[in-house]
Amino acid sequence: DQIYETFSKVKDTIIDIIKDALELTFRDEIERRSIPFRLIVAGGDDLCIAMERSYVVDFAINLSRQFHDRMNSLPSSDPLSEEWLRKRLQEQGKSTDNLKLSFGGAFVVTHHKTPFKRIYDLGEELMKISKIRSNRRYNCVNWKIYIGDESEESPFVFEKPLPILKIDQEDESKWSLEKYVNFIENHKKRLTFSQIYQIVQDIFRVQEDGDDLMKIFRRNYCKTSQNLYQILIDEPYFYDYEGDRLNIPKIMTLFELKRLLKDRSI
Repeated sequence: DQIYETFSKVKDTIIDIIKDALELTFRDEIERRSIPFRLIVAGGDDLCIAMERSYVVDFAINLSRQFHDRMNSLPSSDPLSEEWLRKRLQEQGKSTDNLKLSFGGAFVVTHHKTPFKRIYDLGEELMKISKIRSNRRYNCVNWKIYIGDESEESPFVFEKPLPILKIDQEDESKWSLEKYVNFIENHKKRLTFSQIYQIVQDIFRVQEDGDDLMKIFRRNYCKTSQNLYQILIDEPYFYDYEGDRLNIPKIMTLFELKRLLKDRSI
């Protein structure tokens, strides 16, 4: 049966992508007796996995890499290939404008006692925003650190959702999740939590006034010590589009991702 054969090919490809991404993410955990993640939902194009927060960013990046690698290696006869999709749509007289497959993802970082329904619903909300932002044209991820109390939401604005890899970037002026992670790795010695805390306090104190914040950064700028103020003020990406004021959402996104990655050996 052709329909069953097509469905089986699609299912097997998706399973292989997820399996390879999990193996890459947890390759250093092979010797553990317990499985370092829990598969909650896996059906059709839906996937829900629970894991420690220190792995989730790696998994998002690995999943996007495996997705692109597999899509680029598919033969034209595969039902997930652009050639196959174009042919079928043309036969039906439908538009072939956007044949590039992609996924929208989200993760919620929270306490393990948070009700699962709340986590799942929040993940669905975040994922919907990812799909809208990307217009289903590239792999995109959204996230939230949820402490379980809606009244204690962060007062800061963040730059998210994000394209996952550089190849997912349609807008070169916007960093991908991978780019943020690379920046953190390249400056890990200076991205200390004590300096992050100090800068967050500075931002909170000036109430997001870009001019006052720039004065604070310049006052603390020191080339000889290579402190965090210098690293941020020297990186053009952390300015607004006019280039004369610091972009607080981008800086806060960097700090939040550093918080998620703090258990990694980077």
